[in-house]
Amino acid sequence: MLLLLCVALSGCSALKLAYDNADTYLIWRADRYLALRGPQHALLTRAVRQTLAWHRQQALPIYATLADEAAMRLARGLKPADIDWAYTAVQTQWQDTLQRAAQEVAPLLDTIDADQLVVLEKRFAEDNRTFAKDFGLNRPEAQRRKLRVERNAERLSDWLGSLTDEQRARIQAYSAQAPLDGAGRDRERQRLQQAFLRLLRERQAQAKLVEWVSDWSIGREPEFERQRLENWMAYQRLLLELDALLSPAQRDYAVQRLRDYAQDFRTLAAARS
Repeated sequence: MLLLLCVALSGCSALKLAYDNADTYLIWRADRYLALRGPQHALLTRAVRQTLAWHRQQALPIYATLADEAAMRLARGLKPADIDWAYTAVQTQWQDTLQRAAQEVAPLLDTIDADQLVVLEKRFAEDNRTFAKDFGLNRPEAQRRKLRVERNAERLSDWLGSLTDEQRARIQAYSAQAPLDGAGRDRERQRLQQAFLRLLRERQAQAKLVEWVSDWSIGREPEFERQRLENWMAYQRLLLELDALLSPAQRDYAVQRLRDYAQDFRTLAAARS
């Protein structure tokens, strides 16, 4: 959630406002899923604030360095090694944040009772219905592929500005060829939800949560893993094709956005909320 918060907003003022109020949002969000009672509120507040303090001090400076490095690589033109580097960097930072958050929140999770687990299961079910709707899991294949084109075009135009017809055609070609993995992602989500619920039922968060979030791909469906990797390889090819088609203005726009994020991350890291 913290990573998404940092990349979903543009402009330091908006980013700073959201980041400085992240504790309020995260506490509200967790309470909605767990229906906390009594001293659990204090445990959650401490966990969130400890995680955010660590994130501001340790993670944000790394984000700034990575954003500067990404801007440099994009400015000279992307190579396959650059995409591998970016993927590894994001995964590493995601894991570091996830493990730290798991360590902080585990004492609270070991106090969750059966009634609260019922609430959590209901929230997971709501999320799953939303996911199915957003990804059109009950729609015909042609409609699901069209949705994927729209999602990718929106995401890429956010970074590049207006896309050309040729660039949109490349996105459409990717969507037409790469496997649709929405159903597999839905099953994977539910597998992880059930594993998390078992962890809470057994009161094993302090003993096992950090290890679990370190590699929750264990137990993943082989077919979904095959689709996921095939999709990722196809998406890498798309990114390289689009990079070759970037206009100077599009490249400059994306490079400047990365540099702006680097500065925003440094500003946030230096601030004390």
